[in-house]
Amino acid sequence: MKPEHKKALDALWEAHGKVAHAVIENTLYAFKAPSQDEWEEHQSRLEKEKLRGPVWRSLALLCCVTHTTEEIAELFEKYPGLPVRIADAISDLVGADIEFTVKKD
Repeated sequence: MKPEHKKALDALWEAHGKVAHAVIENTLYAFKAPSQDEWEEHQSRLEKEKLRGPVWRSLALLCCVTHTTEEIAELFEKYPGLPVRIADAISDLVGADIEFTVKKD
């Protein structure tokens, strides 16, 4: 990671807590965790909507802390599968990747 990206990322962590991030075409993109209400709204929309793509894009736009809506929309035009990866990373930020073990006798 370039020093300027590391510096920017440190500042984003300071401002937003943990963030999911990626460097795409030499540009840093970062996404914060949604609030509990925002996360629950996202989950509700996933249950209701036939097409999940718009829901994933909406979550990414809501949580992006580095770029405007227009800039992210352009990125999604170029990489249409990216919202799924971002939503997966945001899920990890809110604890969806925590594993539990149940001891069985």
